[in-house]
Amino acid sequence: MKMIKCVSAILSVVLAVMNSGCASIVSRKIYNVPLQSNENSSVDVYNRGKFLMTVEAPTVLSLHSGASFFVPSHYTFTFKKDGYPDTVKKLDASLDGWYFGNIIFGGLLGMLIIDPATGAMYKLDESPLGVNWVDTNAQK
Repeated sequence: MKMIKCVSAILSVVLAVMNSGCASIVSRKIYNVPLQSNENSSVDVYNRGKFLMTVEAPTVLSLHSGASFFVPSHYTFTFKKDGYPDTVKKLDASLDGWYFGNIIFGGLLGMLIIDPATGAMYKLDESPLGVNWVDTNAQK
């Protein structure tokens, strides 16, 4: 009876690994991106041209690296502050190197289904994005 449980447990682990994409296991699909400004400002957030939300900066957003199946995210942030021109920053997802681990570990299922479906085949840069508002009246 113990032998059957042991074999069953080992098979479960093997099947789980074989049915998972490499980037889905090793990497992630959600990244924390800091939005900064030296004064409170509002930020409109878009992904691939679709409006997602308005937030107050400074803040940290949890953003998905994949927009949909085999489609990377392309974020646009419009920083707004009364009396200042709007400032636009962009953040594009790029291919995660761990995605190619599927050649060895995840196989075709990981490469063609799992990692593209979860968005883990892409990564986002977590460097701070922001604007440093300059008070033009203080410089005169």
